[in-house]
Amino acid sequence: MIVVLLSLSLSAWAKAVIYDMHHGLSSNTIRTIAKDQRGLMWVGTHNGLNIFDGNEFSKMKGALSSLTIYDLKYDTLKDALWALTNQGLYLINTHTITAEKIDFAGRQQEDQNALTFASMCLDHSGAYQLIVTYKQGLVAAVNKHKELVPIARKPATQSIQDGILALRDSGYLIWDENIHLLNRRRISRLRLDTSGQGGKIFTFALAGDTLWAIGANGTLSQRHYQHLGQTGARHHKLFPGKEEKYEVKNAALVRGILYVSANDYSFYKYNLQTERIEDISAKYRDEFEGRECYHIFVDERNIIWLATNKGLIKIDDRPALFDRILHNMPNRVSTRQIVEDVQGDLYVGSYVGLLRHDRATNSWERQPLQPELGKEMLVPYSIINDVADQYLYIGENSPHLFRYYKKTRTFEQVAWKVVDNGGKISDIYILERDARGVLWLGSSNGLATYNPVNNTVTIQKKTKFDIGPSLVRFIHPSKTHANQLIVGTSSGLFILDIDHGIVARITNEGQPTLSNNDVLCLHQDDKGYLWLGTNGGGINIIDPELKEIRYIRGREGLSNEIVYSMVAQDEKTLWVGTYSGLGRYRKDINTFTNFFEEDGLASNEFNHNSSLRLKDGRILFGSINGISAFYPKDLGPPEAFRLFISGLSKWNDQERSVILDRSDINNRQTVIKRPNDLLLELHLGCTDYSNPLGNTFSYRIPAFSDEWVSLENKHTINLGGMPYGNYRLEIAALNAQGSPAANIIELNIKILQPFYKTWWFYLLLVLGVSAVLYTIYRFQYHNLKAEHRLRVRIASNLHDDVGSLLTRITMFSENLRYGNNSESQRNQKLEKIALLSRDATNSMSDVLWSIDSRNNFAGNLLDRMREHAEDMLLPLQIDINFVVADTDMRQYINTHDRRDLYLIFKEAIHNIAKHSKATQVNINFSIQSNNFHIKIENNGALNNQPGTPQQHTGQGLENMRMRAAKIKAVIQMTQEGDTFSITISKNRPKTFKHPKLTLS
Repeated sequence: MIVVLLSLSLSAWAKAVIYDMHHGLSSNTIRTIAKDQRGLMWVGTHNGLNIFDGNEFSKMKGALSSLTIYDLKYDTLKDALWALTNQGLYLINTHTITAEKIDFAGRQQEDQNALTFASMCLDHSGAYQLIVTYKQGLVAAVNKHKELVPIARKPATQSIQDGILALRDSGYLIWDENIHLLNRRRISRLRLDTSGQGGKIFTFALAGDTLWAIGANGTLSQRHYQHLGQTGARHHKLFPGKEEKYEVKNAALVRGILYVSANDYSFYKYNLQTERIEDISAKYRDEFEGRECYHIFVDERNIIWLATNKGLIKIDDRPALFDRILHNMPNRVSTRQIVEDVQGDLYVGSYVGLLRHDRATNSWERQPLQPELGKEMLVPYSIINDVADQYLYIGENSPHLFRYYKKTRTFEQVAWKVVDNGGKISDIYILERDARGVLWLGSSNGLATYNPVNNTVTIQKKTKFDIGPSLVRFIHPSKTHANQLIVGTSSGLFILDIDHGIVARITNEGQPTLSNNDVLCLHQDDKGYLWLGTNGGGINIIDPELKEIRYIRGREGLSNEIVYSMVAQDEKTLWVGTYSGLGRYRKDINTFTNFFEEDGLASNEFNHNSSLRLKDGRILFGSINGISAFYPKDLGPPEAFRLFISGLSKWNDQERSVILDRSDINNRQTVIKRPNDLLLELHLGCTDYSNPLGNTFSYRIPAFSDEWVSLENKHTINLGGMPYGNYRLEIAALNAQGSPAANIIELNIKILQPFYKTWWFYLLLVLGVSAVLYTIYRFQYHNLKAEHRLRVRIASNLHDDVGSLLTRITMFSENLRYGNNSESQRNQKLEKIALLSRDATNSMSDVLWSIDSRNNFAGNLLDRMREHAEDMLLPLQIDINFVVADTDMRQYINTHDRRDLYLIFKEAIHNIAKHSKATQVNINFSIQSNNFHIKIENNGALNNQPGTPQQHTGQGLENMRMRAAKIKAVIQMTQEGDTFSITISKNRPKTFKHPKLTLS
C-alpha cells in the first residue's frame, strides 16, 4: 500500500537558458542588458552592442560595433537608449538603429579622453536628460542640446567608483566608500544610520518611498527616502549566519522582488513582503557554475536576464499554476477514469491499481485485491458509482465486471448471466448508466448492457444496438434527449435511443463530415452542441440538428490535434486535455491559452477518459505521470504581449551577403520590394521571451484569401514569391501557450515590376519595333526608289546616247539598202555606220561602267580617264602628260561621285579635242584621304576654246558646273595666255576601304 500526501501549495518552476557566441553573440563577456519599447533586447558586451529578437542575435553596426559597453539605460520618454562605453557616452535611436556620441560642450578632446565614466541614471527632475558620474569625482548632465555639461564635483575625494540613484524629487544619491547627496548642483556627504548594517553598502534601490540599501555582506536595510539621515532603519539578513561566506556582487529591485548575485556564483530571489529567499542557482548549478554576474535585468514578464563573464543567462521564474498529484511516484501512476463520491473522496483507476484519496486525512492509498479473487492487481479502465453510493462498478481489460465496496474496501466479481447474441465481451473500457438504471458496457468489440435488477448482461450483436466491432471510447447520456445515448467509437459517432436503437451515425464519409472517425471524448453544452475530441482531427463541433459541423485545429491555437478529454468550466470556457498540453478555450473570443509542464502540469501527455470537475470547482486532468489539479479562478487571463517586426533582411550586392536591418517598421508602413532585391524577408518577434521557439506566426493577404497561413516553426516571411502589385499583409502571432498577441500588424506591400515588364516598356518596345520596321520599310523604299532612278537614268542614258546613235545607224542602213548610192557614197555611209557603231559601243561601255559598283576605286577611275583621254587626243596628235601624286589606287569612291567626276573629265577632254588647237595636255590626278584634286590643263586655247573671254560657252560648261555642285565639289576655269585649265577639288569625309570588293 502506498500513502502520499496531497500538496495544495503551488511550487515554483524555473528554466534557465544560456546564450553565448555559439548563438551569435559577439562576445561571451556580457556587461549589461536592456529592453526597448518595441520589444528588442539590447546586450552590451566586451566587444560591441548586440540586438536580440528572441530568435537570433545581430551586431549593431557603426561606432558601437567594437566598443566595450559598460551600461545601458532605456529612456521610455524619449524611446531611446543610453550607452556608457569605454570611449564615451552614446545616445541610440532605437527606431533607426543609429548612435550619436555625446561630448562635453566646449571641452577639448584630450580633456574628454582623460575622464573615465563610473555610472549613469535617468534624470527625474526634468531639467536634464541623463546624469553621469566620472571616477574623477565629476558629475555631469546631458542638456536639451545633447551636450554634456558639468553640474557638480564631489568634495574631499576625487573618486566615484560605484553608482548613482535618482531619488525622485530629492536629488541623487551617489556612493562609493562614502555616501553623498546631490541636490541643486551641490554634493554633500550624507551620514546614514548604518547601525546593524554590518559592512559597506554595496548598492541602493528605491521602491515607492522606501530606500533599500544592500550591504556587501548581504545585509538589507530600509528607510524612508526623505529621511535618510534619521535613525530607525530596519535591517534584514539575506543570508542569516552566513555573512562571512557570501558577498553581494550585484543586485536589482523589481516589483517588490530583490534579485541578488553573490560571490560564489549563486543567485537569489528575495521577496520584500514575505521576507522569503529562494536560491535560484541551486536548481541549475551547471548553468551558474563559474559564471560571475555583472548585471541583472528583469523584463515586464518577470523573465530574469543575467549578464555574466560566460554568456547571457535567461531564467524564466514563474510560480507553478497547477498542483501535481501522484506525480513522479516510484511506480509511475498513469491514470484512467476519475470519480468523486458523495463524501468527496476520489477514486482513480490506474495501471498500478485503484487509488483512493481520503478527503478527511488528505492522503492517497492503493486498494489491494483479496487473494481469493486470484489476481495480483486490478487495472481499472472505467469506474462508476452505484446509485446508492455504496459501491463502485469497475471495468478493466478483461471480460469481467467488478464491484468495490467502499465500507469494507473489498472487491468482488459480478457473476452475471450472459445473453449471448453471437458475440462476446473482451474488455470493459467504458461504463455508463441510462435513464432506466441499465449499465452500458463499452468494449473493443462493441456494446453490451447489464441489468442490475435481474443480474443479466446482453451482448448487443445482431440487435438494434449493434454498432459492429468498434472500439467504444465513451458513452454519454444526452442532455437534450432523455432516452438517448451518445456513443463515441473508433469508427465514428453513434446516437442511440434506448427504445428504438441506433438513430444516427456520423463519420468522415457522410454529412456532416468528421475530421477523424476515431472519436475520443465528448462535451455537450447546454444548447445541445456536441464538442467531439478526435484522435488527430482536433475538435469537431456538431449543431443540435446534426446537420453542420465546425472544426478547431492547430491553426486556431489547439496545442495538439489528439484530444483526450474535455471539461467545461462554464458556458464560455472549455478545458481541453491533449497529447501535448492542456488548453483553455474561450468560446466567446475563439482563443486558446495552453499550458505545459513548465507551467506546473504533471505531464504534457494526458490520458483518455481521465478528467473530472469536482464539487468544489476544482478540475482534475489525469496524465501518464499523475494528475494535474487546479482551480480555474486561480488561473487569470493570459498576460498580454505584442507582435513586432524585428528586422528586414536584404541581399547586398556590394557586400555579397544578406544584411539584416533592424530599423523599426511601423504598423501600416509601406514595404517596397524592388526588382533587384534578390531577397526580402520580414523578421518577426514577440515581447514574450519566455519560450521564443514556441511562438508561432501566421499571415494572410486579403486580396488572395481570408484564410490565415501558418508559418509553423519559422519567424520570417519571404516576400520574394509575391506577384507584382500593391497588397495589404496582415500578420498575427500566438505565444507558446497559444494566446494571441494583443495586436495584428498590417503592412502595405509594394512589389515593383522590372522595367521590362511595365506597360511603358511594352509601349516603348512596340514603338521601337515599329520604328525598326518603318526604317526597314523606308530603306527598302529608298532602295527601290534609287533602283528606279538608276533604271530611269540608264534608260535615259541609253536613249540619249546610244539610242540616237542606233537611230542614225538605222537611217544610214535604210538609205544604203534602198537608196541609189554610188560606190563612193556606199563606202562613205558604211564608214559612217562603223563610226556610229563604235560611238554606240563606247557610250554603252560608259553607261555600264558608271553603274558597276565594282569600279568604285580611284584606280578604276584613273584608268578610265586615261583610256578616254588617249582615245580622244592621241589621234589628234596631242601629247598627254598624266601626273598621279599621293593617290591610293584602292581608295574608295562612291558610284555617284565617280560617275559625275568622270563625266566632268569627259566633257573637258571633249572641249579640248573639239575646240582647241592644243598640242599638249597636262592632267594632274590626286586623291587623298579627305579630298580629291584634278587639274586639266591645255595649250592652244587662245580665241578658240569655250570658257575664254572671246568665246561663247555652250551647255557643256554648265553641265560641268552642275555636276560639280551635285557632288559638292568646286570647279574653277582659268586662262593665262593660250593656256586653259580646269580644276575640280573637294574636301571629302574620311574615306574607307570597301568592305567586300577588292581590285584584282
